[in-house]
Amino acid sequence: MTSEFWSAIVGAVVGGLIALGIQMIVLRDTRTDRKNQADERKEATAYSLFAKLQSCSRDLQQFSLHIQEAQWKAKQRGWELWSAMIPIPNLPRHQEITNDELTMLIRARKFDLFNLVRDVEATHHTSILAFQLYLERRTEFGRLTGASMNGNVGTTSLSQNQLNELGPLMADLRGLADSMAAHAGEYATSSVVTLKDYNDALKEIIGKRFELDFSRMERGEAALAAMMNTTTSTAP
Repeated sequence: MTSEFWSAIVGAVVGGLIALGIQMIVLRDTRTDRKNQADERKEATAYSLFAKLQSCSRDLQQFSLHIQEAQWKAKQRGWELWSAMIPIPNLPRHQEITNDELTMLIRARKFDLFNLVRDVEATHHTSILAFQLYLERRTEFGRLTGASMNGNVGTTSLSQNQLNELGPLMADLRGLADSMAAHAGEYATSSVVTLKDYNDALKEIIGKRFELDFSRMERGEAALAAMMNTTTSTAP
């Protein structure tokens, strides 16, 4: 065999090895890119769920404070709760937890947290629907009675027949307000617990967690407590 033949063989082998090396580098880079993209999607999904849980928790805490204030006013004035609870005109939107966000929890084997997250989503949605229905019922009540408003207090004169006609609507308002009040505190507390648990789980899921800030809730609670204490101390 001539030297040209062996040179060709060696050249082919070397060329094949170089091509194989290049292909392996490309495959390695592709796998790295795919992993980086998967990590980025996972992190984005984790952040999205955190933002939704934070919004749910904030809304449910505000609902609870709103009802607590109405309960206190009703007690001070000797009213039923529905008479003292002002409807909320601009309600927050429903936070929908996606399949990707729930799947992330399942893959991390956070099954208890999965159930808690679903519960918060459901209670948040239920609470918004309840406040929406309450707004509609109170608006209808005000339209039928033609009440004149003095601040947050409405006054009207009704005949016995009118009172009889309004009876079912008043019963609906009473039952709705009492039902909302019965669960508001529990929903708010559960949402805070779920947010904290999820934030702790983030360390394992994506390697980082957030610094939670409940100062807004604490300010709201402090303002309500101050209002109650001030009125109590100035009462004759």
